[in-house]
Amino acid sequence: PNPPLSVASVATLAQGLWPPLSTHHADEQLSRHAQVVIPGMGSAQTDSAEGETMRFRLMSWNVLAQGLVDDGFVLARAGESTQGLCERLQATAIVGKKVREAHKQAETTKGKFKPDAGFAKEVVMDWADAPPMLKEDWDGHMAKEKQDLEDLSNWSLRGPRIIDEIIRESPDIVVLHECDKYEFFCEALAAHGFTSSASGSTDIYSSLKTERLKQDADYCASLQDLVCAGLAFAPKRDSTSRRFATKAAALAGDTSYVPDDDGTAVFWRHDTFRAVGLQVRAFGKTVDTAAIKVRLAREGSGHEVDILGFHLPSGPEKEDRRHVCLRELISWYKETKIPTSGSEHKDVPLVLAADLNSDVWFEHEADGTCSHRILTEEWGLRSVWQDSVALPASVLKMRGVASNQPTKWGELMVETIDYIACSAGKMTFESRGDYPTWTKEERQRVRAMEDQEAISRYLIPSNSVPSDHRPVVAIVDL
Repeated sequence: PNPPLSVASVATLAQGLWPPLSTHHADEQLSRHAQVVIPGMGSAQTDSAEGETMRFRLMSWNVLAQGLVDDGFVLARAGESTQGLCERLQATAIVGKKVREAHKQAETTKGKFKPDAGFAKEVVMDWADAPPMLKEDWDGHMAKEKQDLEDLSNWSLRGPRIIDEIIRESPDIVVLHECDKYEFFCEALAAHGFTSSASGSTDIYSSLKTERLKQDADYCASLQDLVCAGLAFAPKRDSTSRRFATKAAALAGDTSYVPDDDGTAVFWRHDTFRAVGLQVRAFGKTVDTAAIKVRLAREGSGHEVDILGFHLPSGPEKEDRRHVCLRELISWYKETKIPTSGSEHKDVPLVLAADLNSDVWFEHEADGTCSHRILTEEWGLRSVWQDSVALPASVLKMRGVASNQPTKWGELMVETIDYIACSAGKMTFESRGDYPTWTKEERQRVRAMEDQEAISRYLIPSNSVPSDHRPVVAIVDL
């Protein structure tokens, strides 16, 4: 591996590759983009045999940012019956709908405001037909839900469980979303043969994080610094998870803890692949999130692959925004190339691993398409979910009244919003765990809480799945 880069050498390396992005802010497209070819690390030298394919196992997983982990998820309790759990979920759904209706009505006279637990309590107390378990002991119910989250909120327990799940799935490449513990994952996964650094070291990240979190830091320039340091991590700007974690630390009186922004990180087995190029692209109207693309060369062969990871905004009302983001990213992807030293100028296959926050079966009436169709039709990619009659659900969760997102209270989310797609070859979805897979009709029964056994079995987060998303794993043959 190349020697670790110092903070000073990052600036030197950047100047040697392209002018600093901060000097080009008049050009919005350029200011959002950075790329680097890793010096001395060109394409693999061995020509691949004719007809030879490259096979690897890829995991894409939204691991749930630690800053968001206590956001009121309704969890199954030890020893709780299926009926008892579903009664709690149904009561939460009824209250959530009532609170949203009351909030909408209240805004007609009070103007725009964000409802909180206090507002919800007033609605429930004034509601004659409110579910008894909530009306009779609102404070006790909320306290119990927060208590349920204590173990999940304990990173010393949850972090190792995430690592255990990754290692159990035995991937060659891992793409993590909502990663706000990048340093932890770098260290923990290194013990199992993974790296997220083109140089083999991530020691410089702490210094770059300190610079990035300064109040006057330039977000796009900070992304450039990460790429120049050879780090495959694209954090968000002033993320919600960091704001929540900062507030929680202050309430706990912890002045030493400095929360990080969550983002998308790529890891690979260093004895199997090496990074020969990195690109990052800040995108979206508010320019507060970014996509990361890593070109990996397979050791001992002439094969290369581009791994692209990103995370789109959530909420069904943001589907139009997701479409804009996807079209912006496809334009960037088509217009930019990583000029890898020593390689022939041939198309390098792309494998995308993303949390689109848009269900495969999402029906968007505004423009007659959906995010999944944009991937397959406009990007021209083959999705791992394409043509599936029964879909694995990567999400089955509900937020309760302890959540900081009151507009999501009581919504039982049953979705497939995590994707792997490729521009060539083929993919096969794989999971060594118990993965819920349903047709549209079967999924609707779950969403309507008619299939209570399925809900009890697959509700997450849980002891076996320490996130609000299940990992998606695919065998990729290129």
